[in-house]
Amino acid sequence: MKKKYKLTGFARLVIFLIFFLPLVYLGVSIYHGENPLEKFEHLWTPQNTQNEDKPYISKDRFGINDDEVLKDKLKNKDSEIEDLKNRIRSLERELNEVKEQSHDH
Repeated sequence: MKKKYKLTGFARLVIFLIFFLPLVYLGVSIYHGENPLEKFEHLWTPQNTQNEDKPYISKDRFGINDDEVLKDKLKNKDSEIEDLKNRIRSLERELNEVKEQSHDH
């Protein structure tokens, strides 16, 4: 009797990898001295919702000192931007005046 279904080479490869890769992962983890199931235990163990597990990240690490200092810096930058905008406007006016004078002659 003839078989109804025949597995292709790719299907055989996929089935082989499904079984082989987890075994390789376990072997490599054990070789490196790690517990391979430790990384997956959080999937079936209840989570602790307290904040003590969260690491503390210092603001100084990212260059953030104080909110007041940041607000002052922001105000300074805003005023600098306004000054530069005003300077651009005045230069554009001067440019337009020079263009008008050159067209008149």
